[in-house]
Amino acid sequence: GTQTSGILEVPGNLTAEQAKDMQNAFDSRHRGWSKAHKTAIVTGGAQYKATNVPNDQAQFLDSRRMAVEDVARAFNIPPHLLGLPGTNTYASVEQNNIAFVTHTLRPIAQKLEGALSSLLSQETGLEAAFVKISLDGLLRADMNSRTQSYSTLLQAGVYSINDVRALEDLRPIEDPSAETVRVPLANVNLAAADLSVMNQKVEMAQQLIQIGFEPEDVMAKLGLPAITHSGKDSVQLQADAITQS
Repeated sequence: GTQTSGILEVPGNLTAEQAKDMQNAFDSRHRGWSKAHKTAIVTGGAQYKATNVPNDQAQFLDSRRMAVEDVARAFNIPPHLLGLPGTNTYASVEQNNIAFVTHTLRPIAQKLEGALSSLLSQETGLEAAFVKISLDGLLRADMNSRTQSYSTLLQAGVYSINDVRALEDLRPIEDPSAETVRVPLANVNLAAADLSVMNQKVEMAQQLIQIGFEPEDVMAKLGLPAITHSGKDSVQLQADAITQS
């Protein structure tokens, strides 16, 4: 069939020869890709009317959007991952990504883990052998959120310093203390936990002695060893004596 991009509408009647001349004149100026986008000039009350419908009026863009949404719905994928623009905020995109990992990828990962763990157990003869697919990398938050999370886990004694460095793809620190988790209060490694307890007892003893309790009773009550004073003046008093002399 014939496909035209527009028509010339002329008021009144034209003879066949006049219509042919107008058509030839218009085609000679605007027909063909090399003459596209030239300004059209028509006279005598004639009007050029396009026969093609713009995409927005033909709802072409809406139909494409619905097609993408159908694909996203069928495979349980957030539309923004398929390049579909929208009014999503940063927070909503982050939540959609978490939902994608939780409801789409994790079920698939669990099926793969079950199948591969079964094969691994058969090959190695170890019933406890299993395969675990880590999806943590897809749930990584921004640097500020990760830092706050690591700080909390370090203080709670869940991770060691090298555990955190491994999560950030950093080289481990060649120090045994970097492999040791830390106690919550003083944030020291567990091997030095007694020092933290001792420090708290000393501070408590100082407070009790300052309000009038006998030092010997306080030391005995808190289980602190007795300390013998040398009898010498404090360093500050010795410095004052030297200054005065």
